[in-house]
Amino acid sequence: MLVLAWAVFIGGILQLGYQLPYLKQLGMLPRPRLALKDAAVWRIIKQMGPAIFGVSIAQISLVINTIFASFLASGSVSWMYYADRLMEFPTGVLGVALGTILLPSLSKHAANNSSDDYSRLLDWGMRL
Repeated sequence: MLVLAWAVFIGGILQLGYQLPYLKQLGMLPRPRLALKDAAVWRIIKQMGPAIFGVSIAQISLVINTIFASFLASGSVSWMYYADRLMEFPTGVLGVALGTILLPSLSKHAANNSSDDYSRLLDWGMRL
């Protein structure tokens, strides 16, 4: 299990490292700035709080269930792991489908510099 965690971490670092030079070449390398005095930043932080709490509850529940499963019969932890993967499968399928649908249109709007259409389509995808 530890090898899987390290593999995912290293894979993410490699993906980021691969994308950064090309983003810089295109002039699209994001430079995060956090303006804590801006009212919109605080509004977003306040709205994200309940969402972060809700998502973290599912992860905490999985950790607790895995601990309980470790005291049961051999293979119980694997059952919990596979059950969690099965539970997240529909979300993954929906995410891939949305990405497949939205990416070409978002790219077209970005290339045409139509930021209103881009923003509208991105908002629709996030709400869906």
